[in-house]
Amino acid sequence: MSFTSITDRPVASKSEELLDVGRYIHALSSFIRDADTPLTVGIQGEWGSGKTSMMNMICENMEEVNIATAWVNTWEYSMFKEPSQIAPDCMGGLLENLKLECERKGYWPKSLSDKVNHVGGFLKNVGKFALDVGVKQLTGTAGFSKAVADGNDKKELRAEIAQIKQHIQDIVKLLIDDPSNPFKMVVFFVDDLDRIDPSIAVNVLEALKNLFDIPNAVFVLAIDYEVVVKGLESKFGKKTEQNEREFRSFFDKIIQVPFSMPLASYNIERLIKVRLASLGMSFPENESALYSSMVANTAGSNPRSIKRYINTFSLLSRLNEVDDIDNVELDNISKFALFGMVGIQLAYPKIYQLIMRDSNFLQWDERFAEICLVDLSVFPEEMKSEELYDEIWEQIIWCVCQREIFLKSRSASVLTAMNLIRTSTTDDGLVLVLERVMALTNITAVDDDIEVKQIKHKKIRYEGWEEYCQSLLEKGFSSNAIELITYVKKEIDDRCRLKGISLIMNYAPSEFGFSLDVPLKRKTKFVAIFPRKKGFSFWSPSGGQKTHKVSTTTDMNESFWEILDESILEILDRVK
Repeated sequence: MSFTSITDRPVASKSEELLDVGRYIHALSSFIRDADTPLTVGIQGEWGSGKTSMMNMICENMEEVNIATAWVNTWEYSMFKEPSQIAPDCMGGLLENLKLECERKGYWPKSLSDKVNHVGGFLKNVGKFALDVGVKQLTGTAGFSKAVADGNDKKELRAEIAQIKQHIQDIVKLLIDDPSNPFKMVVFFVDDLDRIDPSIAVNVLEALKNLFDIPNAVFVLAIDYEVVVKGLESKFGKKTEQNEREFRSFFDKIIQVPFSMPLASYNIERLIKVRLASLGMSFPENESALYSSMVANTAGSNPRSIKRYINTFSLLSRLNEVDDIDNVELDNISKFALFGMVGIQLAYPKIYQLIMRDSNFLQWDERFAEICLVDLSVFPEEMKSEELYDEIWEQIIWCVCQREIFLKSRSASVLTAMNLIRTSTTDDGLVLVLERVMALTNITAVDDDIEVKQIKHKKIRYEGWEEYCQSLLEKGFSSNAIELITYVKKEIDDRCRLKGISLIMNYAPSEFGFSLDVPLKRKTKFVAIFPRKKGFSFWSPSGGQKTHKVSTTTDMNESFWEILDESILEILDRVK
């Protein structure tokens, strides 16, 4: 059975691993297993980069060599609690989970249970006391030791706090020294520090720091350096080149061995292929690299972002199957265009908003730039000869990207992604493909632009042929060009009438199309005409889903009409 979405849960074991990071798991596990203790390892990476998955697989390896483990999810311990309680509860959770894991494996001296209960009870009192004395939030400048020391019984409490480390150290030592169990090391895993408030995350780190030099213990922390930076801003101010060393020094004092998630080494192509297959979807084998390149230039290598990407694509593909929209069934070209536009929508919403204004981005010009308040004069003259920036639409994108730091650093990726969509079909065919795609992706767009919201889901349509031709004249089309497409329209009308076929015509700014007037949920468009100032192009299924250029009536030879007649018959067969 295939599903319609991918769950966002982390990888639980090595058997589920799809990114080819096995060598990193093996190396880290081996390093931890043979390390001299105490030791603290930091698994660094941005949100969704796979830190929890990596720790799950390391933890699995630890069990295989009979190393005692304990896991604490700091985010879960932070829910519905005052900040002052989180750090003490996390510390108590580590001990309680160590007890539970060892009991599960059948190796837990009963004599240790009282010690764990004693320390756990005291840690709860520490949090309660901090709350009672009015410490509503523990910051990186204070830490919980200072917070509880500000109370009336600070001398007694400081003495008790000093004993916490000794109690925990004794628990670990007694566990290791017990001849009835095989453990020679305890590995504590601390997860989801980057999901809680940065100042609280720093406080938890400060609290745990007191435990990091316990013999026979290794701490493995999932951490995002940027979260630590934000949590320290109350102490050091905003990070600058002048004070960056202070932030780094704090981090280095806590983390002895840093390990950054190897995003650049992820096998994204394999991940995409397997995930799509699990949803009952696939792409042609020869397009595997194309899909991977689109992901690399939009979602990047972040596994969580890729899951969101694929789930959105799956939803829209399913919507295309059931919704009453003005298009034919998606072909491979349109599937890739939809896949690519989903990536642009999720990764670059500001660029997607531009495409919503006019999906035919190849025809963006100075007037479009003016409407969108884009100053093309800032575009560097020397860059206009570069292949990635030699068209006006590309220059508009570049200028928009300069407005914010993230897009500025990713302008080349934005343009690469859009050009991947563009080169998947002909320039004329792209118009029809994008019309289909935008009708779908508008459903999942999240916008804060009021003007874009107002045009969302709407297509410009003309009341009839005369109004449509008038719009072409206003765009500078010659009377000869309009006479040519008028002749084609009349011929198609006449040929269909002779076959007893009733037509529906749809007019859009860049094309007009013919659909059969049949009682179907999905309209059956069988030909689209793209007016050009020197002729026109047309698209039809029988033409191989490609566009064909016509400049004069002499270009409309017998093969031209054969393609149209075959398209009519093909659509009729499809609806029978």
